Amino acid sequence: MTVLTQAEISEFIDRAFAEDIGPGDITSDNVVPENARLRVALETREDIVVAGLDIALDCFRKLVPDAKITKHCEDG
Repeated sequence: MTVLTQAEISEFIDRAFAEDIGPGDITSDNVVPENARLRVALETREDIVVAGLDIALDCFRKLVPDAKITKHCEDG
């Protein structure tokens, strides 16, 4: 199994955001207030195996560095 360094993960996230977000979304930029807040709970109907949780959290933290994130499970 290949293990990525934190620098490689960060570079991957930066490239993904550059590709997917680009210069932004004109509708969101004009409709969603800059100080908008969001609360999210991910729930499933059945038991699942979680994979990539730490990378997902890195993505959220890159977008919102002061995000308050509570994990209720671990990978695997």
